[in-house]
Amino acid sequence: GSEPVASEFITAGEEREESADRQRTQILRRTQGGSAEPQHIEDPRQSSPPVQAQTMWPAPRMPTLKESDDIEHFLTMFERVAQTAAWPRGSWALHLVPLLDGKARAAYVAMDSADIGDYQKVKDAILRKYEINKDTYRRRFRSSGGREEETLRELYTRLKGHYEKWMAPQETSKEEIGDAIVLEQFLRVVKPDLRSWIIERSPESTLHAVEMAEAYNQALLNELPYSETPKLKKSKRQKRQ
Repeated sequence: GSEPVASEFITAGEEREESADRQRTQILRRTQGGSAEPQHIEDPRQSSPPVQAQTMWPAPRMPTLKESDDIEHFLTMFERVAQTAAWPRGSWALHLVPLLDGKARAAYVAMDSADIGDYQKVKDAILRKYEINKDTYRRRFRSSGGREEETLRELYTRLKGHYEKWMAPQETSKEEIGDAIVLEQFLRVVKPDLRSWIIERSPESTLHAVEMAEAYNQALLNELPYSETPKLKKSKRQKRQ
């Protein structure tokens, strides 16, 4: 007596499962616009919590650099696009290089192959090609004035940009920033020919500039040509290079 009842109970349970599967299939068809049978339908009792789908946006596009473009504005725009698009920093050089032309491309081609994947090194090489360096930003910071149709906030942003590119405060200690200001004033006070001679040799600190100036003056006393001025001890940074 009990076996037929159990058999009927199992059969009825299987029919309910099949009916539920058919209903799920019909719902899926409607949501897919009547597409073909799905390859697999998971039992909702065994499925894991749904994973929220991520919206995939197309990669942003930038115009290719033209020779008439302001290279600094171009690089700033590129960096902001890269940050907004959340590109990994390690891929920035790969995104930038196809956009380069003219002097910027020549600077990239001339780089050491070990450095071509480092965005900061690529950027530095390009700026050097355009003869833009920290002293460029220092002079811009000191000589900046208000421009027509420029708001006070825009003036502040421009001055702050020149300062940050000159001093690089994120990478520079307070002592180094202070020394840079002292060096600037030191060079402003010395004679023009001595100032030019020191600047050409890129002193790394005020003390280094003083040593250069002393060597220069000693050479003049000894009536030596500039090329024979006493050689200075290399700084630690120069030795590493």
